[in-house]
Amino acid sequence: MGNLFQELKRRKVARTAVVYLAAAFAVLEFSDIAFPRIGLSDQAVDMVLWAGLLGFPIVLVLSWYLELRSEPPSAHAARWFSLPVLAIAALLIGLGAGAGYLAGGDSSTNDLPELIITPLTNTSGLNLSGSWSPDGSQLVYDYTLNGTMDIAVMSMGGGESRLLTSGPNDEAMPRWSPDGSKIAFISDDGSGTNIYWVPPTGGTRRKIAETYYQYLDNFTAIAVIGSQPWSPDGQQIVFSRVVPTGVALWIVDVLSGEETQLTKPDPGVRDLRAAWSNGGEWIAFTRAPQLGRPLNGLYLIRASGGEVVPLLVNENRNGSPNWGLDDSRILFTISSTLNGGGDVWDIEIDSGELRQLTNGAGASFPIISSTGRISFSRWSHEATFFQMEVDSDNPHRQISLSIGNNFSQRFSPDGRQIVFQSARGGRSEIWLHDVATGAESQLTYPPSGVEDRTPDWSPGGDEIVFLSNREGPFQLWVSSIDGGTPRRLSEQAIPMAGDWWVNARVAPRWSSDGSTIAYLAPGGDGSSALWLIDPDGNNARQTDISGVLRFDWYRESQQVIYTRVALGGPARIEMVAHDLRSGDEVILLEENVTELSVAPDLGSVAYNSANGHFSMNRYLLQLSPPVADRLPRALGEPEQITFGDGVWHVHGGAWTPDSTQIVYTKDFDRGNLLVIDNYR
Repeated sequence: MGNLFQELKRRKVARTAVVYLAAAFAVLEFSDIAFPRIGLSDQAVDMVLWAGLLGFPIVLVLSWYLELRSEPPSAHAARWFSLPVLAIAALLIGLGAGAGYLAGGDSSTNDLPELIITPLTNTSGLNLSGSWSPDGSQLVYDYTLNGTMDIAVMSMGGGESRLLTSGPNDEAMPRWSPDGSKIAFISDDGSGTNIYWVPPTGGTRRKIAETYYQYLDNFTAIAVIGSQPWSPDGQQIVFSRVVPTGVALWIVDVLSGEETQLTKPDPGVRDLRAAWSNGGEWIAFTRAPQLGRPLNGLYLIRASGGEVVPLLVNENRNGSPNWGLDDSRILFTISSTLNGGGDVWDIEIDSGELRQLTNGAGASFPIISSTGRISFSRWSHEATFFQMEVDSDNPHRQISLSIGNNFSQRFSPDGRQIVFQSARGGRSEIWLHDVATGAESQLTYPPSGVEDRTPDWSPGGDEIVFLSNREGPFQLWVSSIDGGTPRRLSEQAIPMAGDWWVNARVAPRWSSDGSTIAYLAPGGDGSSALWLIDPDGNNARQTDISGVLRFDWYRESQQVIYTRVALGGPARIEMVAHDLRSGDEVILLEENVTELSVAPDLGSVAYNSANGHFSMNRYLLQLSPPVADRLPRALGEPEQITFGDGVWHVHGGAWTPDSTQIVYTKDFDRGNLLVIDNYR
């Protein structure tokens, strides 16, 4: 062994290895910086790395047999490196560059200019989206002000923005018509998300169409209109509408109100974010293959109808298509997280060639102007748990350090743990929070591409029921609190039409007597119905309640409190107490109610309410004392118990077993608009 080391030293193999590694590192760093500048793809850098790794043992062998070293000794100070080593390092550059050219350098990425990204807005609230005037001199955009979202117009020449709408409800996703005479937008007054238009100078808004999306329950409603919903002549709008099987594209004539269904999706499929081509022949849109699945594909359909043509369908979350100026390319986003927000790409329609325009931009809703400028929104939210004492003025206390989208919390029967869903790892999993220590641990480990959501405890505290798409559609699953392999409770598919980060709309609920699990699934008429199933997975049956938005158990397995759109009345939501045996009902409240939870002592029901998503707070409605089998009545007016003041809003709200405290999710939304210049 000693002789081997002496021989390695004599032949200077170690020195050659050090010189090689240093040179290879320098070459790799140079490649990482320079290659993108000359239009070579990331694959070129990868090839340099692999060439360097493969070249290392070759250099060592050559050093042994050829004695590669810096001779003569007198020239050592000036020639500490060897010519063969430098030659091999140069070879690495050639290998990487050549392979990169073959792998992607011959794409049109080579002539993509250096893009310039600058901010358009700088607010402490949230900008969701902006749309250019036909000449590109103005931008209409939405923003949160005092908790509600309004619409304003800014001039690219400078000056103060001009408020366009300021109603009591959120008004969002403004879209300028091609002739410049109208601005379309969405709003929900309690009856669902409707599409309106208003003149660019302001004035009375006019309804264009109804989408049947409940905005407070389903923030995905912002996708009912895409980046270019107007036909080129400004006479029609393409939009998305909830239908019994899913979400379909429709076209409406703005003046006459005449409507035509454009797509007929399979059950559970959602067609969203439709964009009309500049030539008027085609419409691009995103299609989610199944409710609750985050993956979207880009599709095309002729504006006159016909077959749907897939454009880009892969394992990415492809969204927000927007036609380029000559209709040869489509801009879109690939989201890097479940929050939405990713990078802007474009695709050449004829060849399918892809180009990545941004890197780490966190972009949503890219929209190109007639002058080639691209606006997009960069927004995010932080969601963590806070605990409050219901009958106390004590400050609410943050109990979770993670801001990674923590929702759907439920207390264990003994009050020692909180089970919840968290997407801190990029997708929803079931986690546990120890109330005493604050420690959090992961309970379920879904396979790649799978999510576990909306958990609830068994009355004994030894099991958790939740929804998971482990075997395709979302279905009921049960897991032991000690871990182990979950078991599927039912084969029935449960569409998750709500947003991935809230989802509580279809959360299963275990009755306090342990005999029944209630959940929401499509009924015979296609609407959301209340279903019951035994904990062993048998006897799944539909109740007589349909059109359910949210629900919770009131008394054991006999009575529930749920919400629905008011029947034949004003455009509001009703909170209703219902007896499952007799069918008797009592209306408790008519208000924009969502995310309700009944106190374990049955003395009150807590819920979230607001005229807009970004101003939601928690409220408390006192109920009459429980008597025998009687349904409860509302006592007095609701009391507001959280005050986000437009800075943050509330999701969820779980009661402690003694009905004295509530843990809720405090959600901070922030975002601004940016613009990309020099795109072609």
